[in-house]
Amino acid sequence: MNQVRALSVQEAASIVGCSFSGDGNTTLCGICSIEEATEGALTFASDKSSSNVKKLLNETAAAAVVVMDSLKEDLGNASIPLIYAKDPFAAIVTLVPYMCLMPNHPKGIDPTARIDPSAEVAPDASVGAYCVIGANVKIDSGAVLYPHVVVYEGVKIGKCTIIHSGAVIREFVQIGSNSVIQNGAVIGGDGFGYIPDPSVGLKSVPQVGSVVLSDSVDVGANTCIDRAALGTTRIGTGTKVDNLCQIGHNTWIGNYSIVCGTSGIGGSCKIGNNVVLGGNTGIGDHLNISDGVRTAGRTGVTRNLYEKTDYAGYPAMKGRAWHRLNVKLMRMVESKNERLSAAHHKKS
Repeated sequence: MNQVRALSVQEAASIVGCSFSGDGNTTLCGICSIEEATEGALTFASDKSSSNVKKLLNETAAAAVVVMDSLKEDLGNASIPLIYAKDPFAAIVTLVPYMCLMPNHPKGIDPTARIDPSAEVAPDASVGAYCVIGANVKIDSGAVLYPHVVVYEGVKIGKCTIIHSGAVIREFVQIGSNSVIQNGAVIGGDGFGYIPDPSVGLKSVPQVGSVVLSDSVDVGANTCIDRAALGTTRIGTGTKVDNLCQIGHNTWIGNYSIVCGTSGIGGSCKIGNNVVLGGNTGIGDHLNISDGVRTAGRTGVTRNLYEKTDYAGYPAMKGRAWHRLNVKLMRMVESKNERLSAAHHKKS
């Protein structure tokens, strides 16, 4: 990111409400990771080990570092200024808008955009080059559509929602306010539904429902959220869906849940609030996942998960049980290898 304006260490610490040590007048000219820190930059270290952080401080070219406030006594004599935060990464996130140039969204309606006469586009909404807006679409105040977004008939897009290039929003989908749809996502594609038919083999089930995304929902690049066969597929307020995920038709996901990359959720699932699905989690159809459940990466869920705890493995089991099982399996393998090795030496 390019610099918007420089801050002093004292100013940065004041913005995030944290104490600091060292020269408060030191100028900070950007933010970067500690591995790529350059002269004049502000970076952070979330490590709780003072010895590890001391090593990083000796090696970094950064002008200042945000560190854990629990290390204040151990790092008080550091050679560069330090800002002490309970959560260094959260402090950096707070400082980004003050120091880094944020992307400039398209402004106004590009003359190459094709907008149906019946569509309602707020005066301060933005529609980029070569977008296609269908009949009876409603785009609210402050919404931004980047170039080459396609919006089908009857869609509603809420205030200040951002839709990036290449995304497709199918017919009658509703997207709430302050949401972000990344490149290549398809919201409201037909659900995967077929029934046996002797005359044609498999007959497609008409998918005449829709998708409703609540406020502040983020959808990652190339993710697909299928429309319901009947009724709605729903994603709750504040839920975040990573790249390359598949959410089947008629599934409901609650508020403030996280679906990590390449996860797949079958149709007609009910997933609660504050659920975390680790990367590449697979969930069979018609299953219920209770509030607060967390799955490790590549968990395979084949039954309802009603207890608020961590799960792992295939089929999904409680995390502790999965760890114990893996320890036993490793011991069995090691024991077998030892017996085979002993038998080999005995023969020779």
